[in-house]
Amino acid sequence: IYNSTVWGQIDSINNLFFYISLLFLVKKKAFPSILFYALSLFVKLSFLPLVPLYLLFALFGGFFKRTSFAISLVATSLILLLLSLPFSTNPLWLIDVSLMASSGQSQDITINAFNFWWLIFSPAIRTNPPDVSAVFLGLKLSTWGNMIFAVFYLPVILCVWRLIKKKKLTTEA
Repeated sequence: IYNSTVWGQIDSINNLFFYISLLFLVKKKAFPSILFYALSLFVKLSFLPLVPLYLLFALFGGFFKRTSFAISLVATSLILLLLSLPFSTNPLWLIDVSLMASSGQSQDITINAFNFWWLIFSPAIRTNPPDVSAVFLGLKLSTWGNMIFAVFYLPVILCVWRLIKKKKLTTEA
C-alpha cells in the first residue's frame, strides 16, 4: 500500500495477479494460474526471477499435468498477444521491453539490490544510488548484483528440487 500510494508504483496490481496465480496453482488449475502469472509479468516484470521456482512446482511438484500446462501456456500466450495488439504491432514487444530494461534502460542499481550498494559506496544522506555501470573490483555493479542474487537463489532452487524428488514437497503438503 505504501509503495503504491506514496511512490506511485503499481506493484500492488502485479502482486495481486501473482498471488491469485499461486492460489490457482495450489488448487491445481493450470490455465488460470498461468494466465494470472502472465498478467502479473504483463503489468511489471518484478516476478520474473520466480519463474524457475514456479516451473519446478508446476511441472515437477505434481500441480499440473504437462499437457494441460502446455495447452494453458499456449492459450495464455495467445490471450496476451491479443491484449497487446491495440498497443503494438510487434507481437514480441514484451520480450523487447524486457531485454531493453535488463540491458540498461533502468540505470538505478536499487532495482537489482535495494540500497545494498548505497551502504557500500554512499553511507551518507544522498538521493542518488550508484549507477549500474559503476565498476567494483573489476566488475559492473549489475554483474555483482546478479551474482549475489544467484548465490542465494540457486540453493533455494536446489532445495526445492530435492524436496520434490524425495516426495517431501507435494500438492498435499
